[in-house]
Amino acid sequence: MNSLIMESLHKIMPQRLQRFQQVQDWQAGQNATHGYELTHGSDRSGALESSRSSSRLHVTSARDLEICAAVTSALVRSKCEGVPRILDFGGEFGQHFWRLKSALPNSKLDYTVLDLPKVVKMADPLSGGDLSFVAEVDGLQAHYDVAIASATVQYLEDPMGAINGLMNVATMVVLNRVPLFQIDQHRVAVQKKNFWSKSADYPSWFFSRTQFFEKLNIREDETWTFLNSQDKAYFEKTLTSFSCMVFPGRGFK
Repeated sequence: MNSLIMESLHKIMPQRLQRFQQVQDWQAGQNATHGYELTHGSDRSGALESSRSSSRLHVTSARDLEICAAVTSALVRSKCEGVPRILDFGGEFGQHFWRLKSALPNSKLDYTVLDLPKVVKMADPLSGGDLSFVAEVDGLQAHYDVAIASATVQYLEDPMGAINGLMNVATMVVLNRVPLFQIDQHRVAVQKKNFWSKSADYPSWFFSRTQFFEKLNIREDETWTFLNSQDKAYFEKTLTSFSCMVFPGRGFK
Protein backbone atom coordinates (compact mmCIF):
# COMPACT_ATOMS: atom_id res chain seq x y z
CA MET A 1 0.00 0.00 0.00
CA ASN A 2 2.80 2.45 0.90
CA SER A 3 4.48 1.80 -2.46
CA LEU A 4 1.25 2.54 -4.34
CA ILE A 5 0.81 5.80 -2.43
CA MET A 6 4.39 6.90 -3.14
CA GLU A 7 4.14 6.02 -6.83
CA SER A 8 0.89 8.00 -7.12
CA LEU A 9 2.48 11.02 -5.43
CA HIS A 10 5.47 10.97 -7.75
CA LYS A 11 3.27 10.79 -10.82
CA ILE A 12 1.47 13.99 -9.89
CA MET A 13 4.43 15.77 -8.27
CA PRO A 14 6.25 18.27 -10.52
CA GLN A 15 9.61 16.95 -11.66
CA ARG A 16 11.45 19.84 -10.04
CA LEU A 17 10.22 18.63 -6.64
CA GLN A 18 11.29 15.02 -7.11
CA ARG A 19 14.44 13.92 -5.30
CA PHE A 20 16.13 12.15 -8.24
CA GLN A 21 16.21 13.49 -11.78
CA GLN A 22 17.90 11.53 -14.57
CA VAL A 23 20.64 13.19 -16.64
CA GLN A 24 22.56 12.07 -19.73
CA ASP A 25 25.86 11.08 -18.12
CA TRP A 26 28.18 11.66 -15.16
CA GLN A 27 29.65 14.87 -16.60
CA ALA A 28 26.17 16.31 -17.04
CA GLY A 29 25.44 15.36 -13.45
CA GLN A 30 28.55 17.14 -12.22
CA ASN A 31 27.73 20.23 -14.25
CA ALA A 32 24.23 20.38 -12.77
CA THR A 33 25.23 20.00 -9.11
CA HIS A 34 27.43 21.35 -6.36
CA GLY A 35 29.21 17.98 -6.03
CA TYR A 36 29.19 15.40 -3.27
CA GLU A 37 32.41 16.53 -1.60
CA LEU A 38 31.36 20.20 -1.49
CA THR A 39 27.85 19.42 -0.28
CA HIS A 40 28.97 17.05 2.47
CA GLY A 41 32.31 18.59 3.28
CA SER A 42 31.24 22.04 4.41
CA ASP A 43 30.15 21.03 7.91
CA ARG A 44 30.58 17.51 9.28
CA SER A 45 30.56 18.49 12.94
CA GLY A 46 27.17 16.83 13.44
CA ALA A 47 28.40 13.51 12.05
CA LEU A 48 31.56 13.75 14.17
CA GLU A 49 29.57 14.34 17.34
CA SER A 50 27.28 11.45 16.38
CA SER A 51 30.28 9.14 16.17
CA ARG A 52 31.57 10.38 19.52
CA SER A 53 28.18 9.61 21.03
CA SER A 54 28.20 6.19 19.39
CA SER A 55 31.31 5.29 21.37
CA ARG A 56 29.36 5.78 24.60
CA LEU A 57 25.82 4.75 23.69
CA HIS A 58 24.36 1.57 22.21
CA VAL A 59 21.38 2.97 20.33
CA THR A 60 20.47 0.86 17.30
CA SER A 61 18.27 1.46 14.28
CA ALA A 62 17.27 -0.79 11.40
CA ARG A 63 20.25 0.54 9.41
CA ASP A 64 22.60 -0.33 12.26
CA LEU A 65 21.24 -3.84 12.54
CA GLU A 66 21.47 -4.38 8.78
CA ILE A 67 25.16 -3.41 8.54
CA CYS A 68 26.02 -5.48 11.63
CA ALA A 69 24.26 -8.52 10.17
CA ALA A 70 26.05 -8.10 6.84
CA VAL A 71 29.53 -7.64 8.32
CA THR A 72 29.24 -10.47 10.84
CA SER A 73 28.06 -12.77 8.03
CA ALA A 74 31.05 -11.69 5.94
CA LEU A 75 33.44 -12.32 8.84
CA VAL A 76 32.09 -15.85 9.26
CA ARG A 77 32.48 -16.57 5.54
CA SER A 78 35.98 -15.07 5.46
CA LYS A 79 37.21 -17.71 7.96
CA CYS A 80 39.63 -15.11 9.29
CA GLU A 81 42.33 -16.18 11.69
CA GLY A 82 43.29 -13.94 14.57
CA VAL A 83 42.03 -10.38 14.87
CA PRO A 84 39.59 -9.55 12.03
CA ARG A 85 40.92 -6.90 9.66
CA ILE A 86 38.15 -4.65 8.32
CA LEU A 87 38.42 -1.82 5.77
CA ASP A 88 35.60 0.74 5.69
CA PHE A 89 35.78 2.67 2.42
CA GLY A 90 34.20 6.11 2.86
CA GLY A 91 33.46 5.23 6.49
CA GLU A 92 33.66 8.86 7.63
CA PHE A 93 34.09 8.91 11.45
CA GLY A 94 33.81 5.19 12.07
CA GLN A 95 30.12 5.03 12.87
CA HIS A 96 29.92 1.40 11.69
CA PHE A 97 32.87 0.48 13.88
CA TRP A 98 31.01 1.50 17.02
CA ARG A 99 27.92 -0.42 15.95
CA LEU A 100 30.02 -3.54 15.43
CA LYS A 101 31.72 -3.11 18.80
CA SER A 102 28.27 -2.92 20.35
CA ALA A 103 27.22 -6.12 18.58
CA LEU A 104 30.55 -7.88 19.30
CA PRO A 105 31.58 -6.42 22.68
CA ASN A 106 34.16 -9.08 23.49
CA SER A 107 35.85 -9.10 20.08
CA LYS A 108 39.00 -7.22 19.17
CA LEU A 109 38.97 -5.64 15.70
CA ASP A 110 41.62 -4.15 13.41
CA TYR A 111 39.32 -1.56 11.81
CA THR A 112 40.56 0.96 9.22
CA VAL A 113 38.52 3.81 7.74
CA LEU A 114 39.62 5.20 4.35
CA ASP A 115 38.20 8.65 3.64
CA LEU A 116 39.04 12.13 2.39
CA PRO A 117 42.04 13.90 3.99
CA LYS A 118 39.93 16.57 5.70
CA VAL A 119 37.63 13.91 7.17
CA VAL A 120 40.61 11.92 8.46
CA LYS A 121 42.03 15.07 10.04
CA MET A 122 38.75 15.76 11.85
CA ALA A 123 38.55 12.11 12.96
CA ASP A 124 42.00 12.13 14.56
CA PRO A 125 40.62 12.44 18.15
CA LEU A 126 38.67 9.20 17.58
CA SER A 127 41.70 7.22 16.42
CA GLY A 128 43.24 4.67 18.73
CA GLY A 129 42.85 1.11 19.96
CA ASP A 130 40.96 -0.94 17.37
CA LEU A 131 40.14 2.06 15.13
CA SER A 132 42.40 3.94 12.70
CA PHE A 133 41.89 6.41 9.86
CA VAL A 134 43.87 6.78 6.62
CA ALA A 135 43.53 9.20 3.73
CA GLU A 136 45.80 7.50 1.21
CA VAL A 137 45.65 4.07 -0.41
CA ASP A 138 49.37 3.74 0.36
CA GLY A 139 48.45 3.63 4.05
CA LEU A 140 46.39 0.47 3.67
CA GLN A 141 47.38 -3.07 4.55
CA ALA A 142 47.94 -5.60 1.80
CA HIS A 143 44.86 -7.61 2.70
CA TYR A 144 41.64 -7.36 4.71
CA ASP A 145 39.18 -10.02 5.82
CA VAL A 146 36.21 -7.76 5.02
CA ALA A 147 35.90 -4.54 3.00
CA ILE A 148 32.82 -2.35 3.50
CA ALA A 149 31.35 0.42 1.35
CA SER A 150 28.07 1.79 2.64
CA ALA A 151 26.15 4.47 0.69
CA THR A 152 29.43 5.30 -1.05
CA VAL A 153 30.09 3.75 -4.46
CA GLN A 154 27.10 5.33 -6.24
CA TYR A 155 28.63 8.78 -5.65
CA LEU A 156 31.89 7.98 -7.45
CA GLU A 157 32.58 8.68 -11.11
CA ASP A 158 34.09 5.19 -11.49
CA PRO A 159 32.19 2.99 -9.02
CA MET A 160 33.16 -0.27 -10.72
CA GLY A 161 36.84 0.61 -10.43
CA ALA A 162 36.40 1.27 -6.71
CA ILE A 163 34.52 -1.99 -6.15
CA ASN A 164 37.17 -3.92 -8.08
CA GLY A 165 39.79 -2.32 -5.84
CA LEU A 166 37.94 -3.54 -2.74
CA MET A 167 37.58 -7.01 -4.21
CA ASN A 168 41.34 -7.12 -4.85
CA VAL A 169 42.27 -6.47 -1.21
CA ALA A 170 39.54 -8.35 0.66
CA THR A 171 38.34 -11.89 1.25
CA MET A 172 34.73 -10.72 1.55
CA VAL A 173 33.04 -7.50 0.41
CA VAL A 174 29.97 -5.78 1.87
CA LEU A 175 28.22 -3.19 -0.32
CA ASN A 176 25.44 -1.55 1.64
CA ARG A 177 22.70 0.94 0.69
CA VAL A 178 23.29 0.52 -3.05
CA PRO A 179 20.66 1.52 -5.68
CA LEU A 180 20.40 -1.76 -7.58
CA PHE A 181 17.44 -1.57 -9.97
CA GLN A 182 15.79 -3.70 -12.65
CA ILE A 183 16.83 -1.37 -15.49
CA ASP A 184 18.59 -2.14 -18.78
CA GLN A 185 21.80 -0.19 -18.08
CA HIS A 186 23.48 1.94 -15.43
CA ARG A 187 22.06 5.45 -15.36
CA VAL A 188 22.98 8.76 -13.72
CA ALA A 189 20.65 11.02 -11.81
CA VAL A 190 21.16 14.19 -9.82
CA GLN A 191 20.15 13.83 -6.20
CA LYS A 192 18.72 16.38 -3.79
CA LYS A 193 19.24 16.04 -0.05
CA ASN A 194 15.48 16.34 0.33
CA PHE A 195 12.36 16.89 -1.75
CA TRP A 196 12.24 20.62 -1.07
CA SER A 197 15.83 21.50 -1.94
CA LYS A 198 15.92 24.23 -4.59
CA SER A 199 18.94 22.75 -6.34
CA ALA A 200 20.44 19.34 -7.00
CA ASP A 201 23.35 18.56 -4.70
CA TYR A 202 25.34 15.76 -6.34
CA PRO A 203 25.21 13.10 -9.07
CA SER A 204 24.44 9.49 -8.25
CA TRP A 205 24.52 6.23 -10.18
CA PHE A 206 21.52 3.93 -10.40
CA PHE A 207 22.84 0.47 -11.21
CA SER A 208 21.36 -2.12 -13.54
CA ARG A 209 21.24 -5.33 -11.50
CA THR A 210 22.15 -7.47 -14.53
CA GLN A 211 25.07 -5.28 -15.64
CA PHE A 212 26.29 -4.94 -12.08
CA PHE A 213 26.85 -8.66 -11.60
CA GLU A 214 28.15 -9.18 -15.13
CA LYS A 215 30.76 -6.39 -15.12
CA LEU A 216 32.13 -7.33 -11.72
CA ASN A 217 32.01 -11.05 -12.48
CA ILE A 218 30.08 -11.70 -9.28
CA ARG A 219 28.01 -14.85 -9.04
CA GLU A 220 24.53 -14.21 -7.70
CA ASP A 221 24.41 -17.70 -6.15
CA GLU A 222 27.45 -16.73 -4.02
CA THR A 223 25.95 -13.40 -2.99
CA TRP A 224 23.71 -12.75 -0.01
CA THR A 225 21.45 -9.86 -1.00
CA PHE A 226 18.74 -8.22 1.04
CA LEU A 227 16.79 -4.97 0.78
CA ASN A 228 17.53 -2.00 3.02
CA SER A 229 14.38 -1.25 4.98
CA GLN A 230 14.91 2.51 5.27
CA ASP A 231 16.40 3.38 1.87
CA LYS A 232 14.08 3.72 -1.13
CA ALA A 233 14.05 5.76 -4.31
CA TYR A 234 11.48 6.49 -7.01
CA PHE A 235 13.31 6.09 -10.32
CA GLU A 236 12.26 4.96 -13.79
CA LYS A 237 8.62 5.11 -12.61
CA THR A 238 9.28 2.52 -9.92
CA LEU A 239 9.71 2.76 -6.16
CA THR A 240 12.56 0.41 -5.22
CA SER A 241 14.47 -0.31 -2.02
CA PHE A 242 18.25 -0.10 -2.03
CA SER A 243 20.25 -3.29 -1.53
CA CYS A 244 22.91 -4.74 0.73
CA MET A 245 25.19 -7.38 -0.80
CA VAL A 246 27.75 -9.70 0.77
CA PHE A 247 29.98 -11.51 -1.73
CA PRO A 248 33.48 -12.98 -2.06
CA GLY A 249 36.44 -10.81 -2.98
CA ARG A 250 39.39 -12.13 -4.93
CA GLY A 251 41.11 -13.23 -1.73
CA PHE A 252 38.30 -15.74 -1.10
CA LYS A 253 39.33 -19.41 -1.11
